Amino acid sequence: MASATLPIGSPTLLPDRSRRWPASAGARWGLRLALALPLVGLGIWAQARGFESASHRTFDAQAAAVRAGGSDLAGMAAAYPPTPTLLAGLVPGETLGLSVVASLFAACTLHLVWEQFVRRGFSPVLTGCLLLPLFAVPAVAYAASQSVAGIALLSLLAVAMHGFVRFTVHRDTEAGFVTGLALAAAFTVDPIAIFYALALGTATWFIAHERFQPETSRTRATVAVIVFPTVFAVLSWMFLEWRFSGTIFGTVAADPAVLAFRAGVWPALGTAATTVVCALVHVPLFVAVGLIHALRRPMALVGYLTPVPASVVAVWIGLRYTPVTAYVLFTLVALLSVPRDTSRRTRVVIAAVAIVQLVLAWVWPPTSPGFTDWLAAVTPV
Repeated sequence: MASATLPIGSPTLLPDRSRRWPASAGARWGLRLALALPLVGLGIWAQARGFESASHRTFDAQAAAVRAGGSDLAGMAAAYPPTPTLLAGLVPGETLGLSVVASLFAACTLHLVWEQFVRRGFSPVLTGCLLLPLFAVPAVAYAASQSVAGIALLSLLAVAMHGFVRFTVHRDTEAGFVTGLALAAAFTVDPIAIFYALALGTATWFIAHERFQPETSRTRATVAVIVFPTVFAVLSWMFLEWRFSGTIFGTVAADPAVLAFRAGVWPALGTAATTVVCALVHVPLFVAVGLIHALRRPMALVGYLTPVPASVVAVWIGLRYTPVTAYVLFTLVALLSVPRDTSRRTRVVIAAVAIVQLVLAWVWPPTSPGFTDWLAAVTPV
């Protein structure tokens, strides 16, 4: 997912969701900045040794194209996704500036997960074990410092999945709105968010239909809470881009991999499913937490597993998706979904699985384009 400032890793339970950890805003931002500094240092070190993120160069080019379009916004065709393009246009330092922003975003995400563990009363040892696969892995450090769009997308999707479980299982209305808004924000970072919104909307319909039958109006309202913000964001962007540039999703459509299906439509679907399943092998935590929900809260499993088919569809149609993307997303979803009331024995098992995942990520790291070059740049000779 108390009033006095708590020491880091304190097992004291924070039952009120409105209470924060640490208690003061200054302490929270101090912790986030401390978490961001190692990533910022890696970004500076990699830049000094000649490495520049390809995705950050792309956003710099898109921002330049938008500026070249002039005040009539003719450059809107090059503006999607708008959030990283806007950041590239506003943040000084070009690719290095985006690396700093990515590091800050990653630090905020790590703090979010850490804070949820404190709220749930997890011990410092368990908290440390669970956090290690998220920040002590080179592949994650690469994504967190060299892909502002990737880390923002993954963080927002993880927040949406976590909110979905709280909304559908614990009937937390506020969490439903958080889910919808997080999905809409994720769309401004990557179109893959559309498929996660559709998947969560479908899962919501099944859950709400069973719960509210025969009150179909309540089912529709529940689905709307999840889906409407993303639908509104998609339609709004489509209109704006069409109005000012005459195109729709120009930058996405220009990608030769989108809807290519070079091996055929159905063989490509099988390849996509294999890709996602192989990515899951890197994340035993996702499997372990899924088994806990299957045994204790089968209804929560409906939403928890949503990232799997949504990821398959995204890979199938050719959207950007790498093993590092899958590793971070599935790990975040697993960590944010560990039940509060797990037994001591279950917590020991989860901690052991986390350590296994950490070792696996070092021995057999998930990779993505540019990771090998970045690793060579940041590794001292």
